[in-house]
Amino acid sequence: SLFELNDRLAAVGVDPISKSAFNRAAVRAYNRLRRNEEHAAVMAIAHEDLDAKKIERTDAGVAEMIKIMAAEIIDANEGGVDPEGLSFISRAFRDVITAESLSRELQEKRQKQLEQTVDAATKAVGRARGLSAETIEQLRAEILGVKQAP
Repeated sequence: SLFELNDRLAAVGVDPISKSAFNRAAVRAYNRLRRNEEHAAVMAIAHEDLDAKKIERTDAGVAEMIKIMAAEIIDANEGGVDPEGLSFISRAFRDVITAESLSRELQEKRQKQLEQTVDAATKAVGRARGLSAETIEQLRAEILGVKQAP
């Protein structure tokens, strides 16, 4: 508490601090702790082995970090945004959008590769076993999880 802190300060010969100064310091310390926790959460996501789902979570974590930084820039400029801060925020959001687009393209590419692999494998096995084209297609759809119309 403030009273205990001022007692400790007096014991070492330092002037006491005011209630408002104590509150400002407490708020800064809390905000710093919150930012550190958020940073740790984002970095934990960023350092995982990335697959499609984890890439989406990473993109969301980075976007959240950018929002936090934007709020800090606004707070640091007493409610306004300086041109440098605005430029930083806009570049950061553009980069997140680019990353999401690349992530989506990667996921689509992987899905297409999977479909091609399954297609080739089912055709090869189907021909070797003497299955009809219809049976091969039904097997392929079941493997890929695609429901066929009756």
